[in-house]
Amino acid sequence: MAGLLIKELKYRKVAERILIVAPPSLIGNWQDELFEKFGEVFNAVNRENINSSYGTNVWEKENQCITSLDFVARGEGVLDSLKNSDSNWDLIIVDEAHKLSAYRGSKDEIKRTGRYKVGEVLSEKSNHLLFLTATPHSGVD
Repeated sequence: MAGLLIKELKYRKVAERILIVAPPSLIGNWQDELFEKFGEVFNAVNRENINSSYGTNVWEKENQCITSLDFVARGEGVLDSLKNSDSNWDLIIVDEAHKLSAYRGSKDEIKRTGRYKVGEVLSEKSNHLLFLTATPHSGVD
């Protein structure tokens, strides 16, 4: 379904820059399916190409990227480089979006996890967001 949405938004000239954020184990699946079924190529953003970008922001180099939620949340400087990129995304797709949740701590305070902070940055960097999950979620754990 995400591939159909991507094609439709590109056809309507609504989306050119697209970022997919997925669990690390599913990145290859996403790339294979989008290429085989829709002819779309998504370049993986990982530590290797961030380190080799030599002073440029890797998030600005390609129009179609895919990366791992945990890489963005836990990789040193990765979330900041995404947040500080000059270019926004037309569409961001988050697979397993229920992992972006916060949780209640003691005294009913909301604890913002690293993944939740990724969600906050993504919401600032995109015109359109698509959250995918097959897991029921109540909003706050």
